Amino acid sequence: MSAASVRLEHVGVGCNRVVNALHWGDDGLLAYGGQNAVVVYHPEEARVLGTLLGHTDVVTCVRWLPRAAFPQHAACVVGADHAATVSALASGSGDCTIRIWLWTPHAPHQPWRVAAVLQGHATPVTSVTTHPLPGGGLLLVSTAGDGDVLLWECDGSSSSAEEDSRQATSSSGLEGAVSQAAWHLRQRIGVGHQLQHCAAVAVLPADPDWLLLALGGVDGAVRLYCCPPNGQFESVCKLTGHQDWIRGLAFAQIDDGRLLLASASQDKNVRVWAVTQQDQQDKQQQQQQQPGQASSSSSNGITGGGSVPGTGALDLSSLALSLTRYSPKPLIHSHRHTYAATLESLLIGHEDWVHSVAWHPPVPAPDGGGTASQPACLLSASMDRTMMLWRPDPASGLWMSEEAVGDAGANHLGYYSGVLRPDGRAIAAHGFTGALHIWRRGQDGGWLPQHALGGHFAPVVDACWAADGACLLTASIDQTTRISTRRHDGHWCEIARPQVHGHDFSTLTAIPCCQEQQQGQQPCYLYACGSEEKVVRVFEAPAAFLDTLAMARGRPVSGGGTAGGAGTALGALLPALGLSNKAVYREDAADEAQATQGDRSGAAAAAASGTGYGGGSYAEGPDMAPSAAPSAMQGPPLEEHLAQNTLWPEVHKLYGHGSDLYCMAADPKGRYIASACRAQAGDSAAIWLWDTARWTGAGQLPAHTLTVTQLAFSPDGRFLASASRDRTVAVFERQPEGPQGAAAAKAAAGGGPAPAFRLVGRLKAHARIVWGLHWSPDSRLLATCSRDGKVKVWSVGCAEDATQAAPLLPSAPIATMVCGDSVRSVQFAPACLTGTSYHLAAGLESGALQLLHLSRADASSGGGSSWQQLVLWEAPLAERHAGAVRRLCWRRDDGAENAGQGKFQLASCSDDHSLRVFAVSF
Repeated sequence: MSAASVRLEHVGVGCNRVVNALHWGDDGLLAYGGQNAVVVYHPEEARVLGTLLGHTDVVTCVRWLPRAAFPQHAACVVGADHAATVSALASGSGDCTIRIWLWTPHAPHQPWRVAAVLQGHATPVTSVTTHPLPGGGLLLVSTAGDGDVLLWECDGSSSSAEEDSRQATSSSGLEGAVSQAAWHLRQRIGVGHQLQHCAAVAVLPADPDWLLLALGGVDGAVRLYCCPPNGQFESVCKLTGHQDWIRGLAFAQIDDGRLLLASASQDKNVRVWAVTQQDQQDKQQQQQQQPGQASSSSSNGITGGGSVPGTGALDLSSLALSLTRYSPKPLIHSHRHTYAATLESLLIGHEDWVHSVAWHPPVPAPDGGGTASQPACLLSASMDRTMMLWRPDPASGLWMSEEAVGDAGANHLGYYSGVLRPDGRAIAAHGFTGALHIWRRGQDGGWLPQHALGGHFAPVVDACWAADGACLLTASIDQTTRISTRRHDGHWCEIARPQVHGHDFSTLTAIPCCQEQQQGQQPCYLYACGSEEKVVRVFEAPAAFLDTLAMARGRPVSGGGTAGGAGTALGALLPALGLSNKAVYREDAADEAQATQGDRSGAAAAAASGTGYGGGSYAEGPDMAPSAAPSAMQGPPLEEHLAQNTLWPEVHKLYGHGSDLYCMAADPKGRYIASACRAQAGDSAAIWLWDTARWTGAGQLPAHTLTVTQLAFSPDGRFLASASRDRTVAVFERQPEGPQGAAAAKAAAGGGPAPAFRLVGRLKAHARIVWGLHWSPDSRLLATCSRDGKVKVWSVGCAEDATQAAPLLPSAPIATMVCGDSVRSVQFAPACLTGTSYHLAAGLESGALQLLHLSRADASSGGGSSWQQLVLWEAPLAERHAGAVRRLCWRRDDGAENAGQGKFQLASCSDDHSLRVFAVSF
């Protein structure tokens, strides 16, 4: 049997909701923290290039290492045919460690490796920052919650001749430069209970061999430390003014010789501090006092007007300059110069916490030679849903917000980190929903939003393909369900967010549409979901989604997404303080459009009469844009559109469970839904059946004493299997249609409501909790998986004599496969050779994935027969999950270039917040 061909096709994972979790590297790649992994993202192609696994807790900060620190190792030859740039980055985590990674994009097997692990903190790391050392090498500064700031030095050279020899044949000459032996702890700065959240490093303007370190933390003060050549950092001064925690610091060496330090704080303000030579500062102030010169206060950046001619009015500008000149200033002394640290400007404009600041990257000289120019341009990101670009006015020197980007929707909750592309022509940020937001400078000079691939920002607990395999549905405890699809150009993207709930999701299932529900030629999509509540909610795809999906897949569009078909909702809206999505029809959209026109007319009339906004303004207030009507999207939707304009209407609620829902499954014909809830006793562990023809309960199936962990209908719809925490597996058979079957079912139910299925077998399948099960495509085999690390396959069939008792569940499995760790999910591939050859996928607690092959050995006689097991493929470290695999699901690959036998797609979701799709060929 030849090995399977497996290729990772798509990874979707959200960014961690912490400051400093995003950074833009010199090679144009973004790095961000995705739960325990470091994610490398290509912003131009909108796809994840790789996930770096090694941390055992949440990644809290990432930072690409500057190439200027290792100019001799900036690039290397990977093969004889092509060259690739090798990069290095650092990441800090809740596991109290800092890891140094090497990223080699064109490596044949694994594009990354761990170069070093720095251990020194006792609590989670909160930030890392880097700076090239004057004499070569790199300084890395890390902060944490243990009250210590650690300074790590990397000399940037190989550790030995043997290491140099190994680098010559290695894929990366940078590996030895940042290896474990190259790093050492240079200094530990204790700050006590005044925890420091961020740091920045620069060199003094006139003393390039002296280093200046800035720290910001919970006390609202910026602490400055100075270090002579080959010396230690010593505290020199403290800059006060902020009224809350400082969350971001950034240095910039401006072309006029000043060293500017920007600080972002939770007091909603940004402060810009200037570090200048004392004699140079005095000279500048004397020049500013000359008549006819525009003056500005160095303490707050507010320009004061001169005295009024012919009057004795006070010259406020001169008074401010005098106070600034003669007031005591924090001083920094080197061997040759004295520097003063003053407040350059107070930037007021944000309305919520400011989380990060970043200076515009240096601009190279036009001719490619000379020194780069550093623009005085600052980017700030805030929780008020905006990012601002600040520049000083050339005439007055007053810092002003010249440009702002952000989100005007009501479903966004602000930004944690904002970064600039190395050329300064693009901005990236990540927000509360884990999504990436990217803007690019347009031809006209404005900022244009760009599609960015996102994902869940909490464990993804369930996933399933739509009934026709057109799209993939996922549910997460981030309280959202999402739909992803592969576009006709091969690019994966999220196209809808059907439900934004108030509870953590636990399960969902796609419901095939019955003949009665399928009206006309328009496709029908239904799904049911459960969460930490007792209600099963059912959703139906609106017309806007149908057109969006059709355009994404390159299929004909019905036009319902813009006009709305009769009886089909155009979209849905979530009322304030509500949990149920309400359908929006064509008439509602038309009424909203008319109301919007009326609002505009009313606002114009109110403005003309001078009465302000009046009754014709926005219902939500002048600062809130009205909700846009749902509409089909031709390209990949932006995060703002996904968050509020892609909801599905809720069409049914099913009541009956007495506890939080845990799992559910849908009949392959769409007639029944089975669901189960959390249970500590047999009374509440019963499986509920729901009839989709009437959307009412169709009976209960008692079989277990603890929570049912997974349900699965056989592909032919005849059987229903259940796995439970009580270590048992139960199989139910569907009752035959007709009066006799109904009478038998009623008699079996003791005269009560007749369930559609009856229990035909129950056995203790494993020694530990049974996590999952799945049927083979021919409905003959049932696979189960358990915490005991085993996958067992059972033969379930009917007796040849119709007079005997129906299906038989054997007491022993036909095959047992040991996977080496707790197995959380198992799935048969959707094609097989009936009774002879089967393929399975197994997802483990450790995040590993395995493809298994089960084949029947030739039997010489009609007696016993044996089955052979083989592991065809195991996910390499670069492609596996960082957490438990919660669900696996297959589909046939319907791509034009992949159409044919033996080509499939396998989707997996995990506690590491990620969704992965593999292209598999047998």
